[in-house]
Amino acid sequence: MSLLEMRGVGLDDGEHVPLHGVDLAVEAGDRVVVFGGSGSGKRTLLKLAAGILAPETGSVTLSGAGPIPLGFVSMEGGLLGNLTLLDNSILPLLYHQLRGGRAAAKARALFSELGIAQFADRRPAEAGYGARRLAQLARALLCEPSLFVLEEPLAEIDAAAARSVRSLLDRLDGAVIVVTGSLGQYLDWGHRFLFLHEGRGLLFESAQALRAAKAPEVRACLD
Repeated sequence: MSLLEMRGVGLDDGEHVPLHGVDLAVEAGDRVVVFGGSGSGKRTLLKLAAGILAPETGSVTLSGAGPIPLGFVSMEGGLLGNLTLLDNSILPLLYHQLRGGRAAAKARALFSELGIAQFADRRPAEAGYGARRLAQLARALLCEPSLFVLEEPLAEIDAAAARSVRSLLDRLDGAVIVVTGSLGQYLDWGHRFLFLHEGRGLLFESAQALRAAKAPEVRACLD
């Protein structure tokens, strides 16, 4: 059974970029890159996959194992301003009954690997955008979900942090969906590629198939 299955998914509510009849099935171990130009519906798909939005047509089914089946990182934020970055990152673990000391130790080790240990005890307003982004990623990673849904995980961070994130993405056991407007960073990483254009999807089963695409809209993302 797929970890995530989107069948004929559509949404046109006047508030989000619409999608029309998009299909996507994500299996264990998959690396799926969702790409397209501005206004193509990438963030709408991201939120539908994460269960933040409900489709008007079609269905979205999540079948991940464990108490926290999905890890989600969005460019829109999501950190609580009254908590430190460390406390933000362990909040889901505490909610699911992992003891605070153990959770904090895991988080500090991950913060060190991501190069943001010095920001662990600062609140979001006291840290830079890059550190906040990495704290969100740490929160998703600490939950060890079956499926990760990540928006631009390499954006707005320095080169050293980007290398650390790439290394972590390479080692993940769960399936990963990356939503991006910068395809080149993920061509050698992704297994399959979903191109969105005007709310409709076109799936490529490999980077080789994607590189051979002739459609000018797809070529514009490659060139």
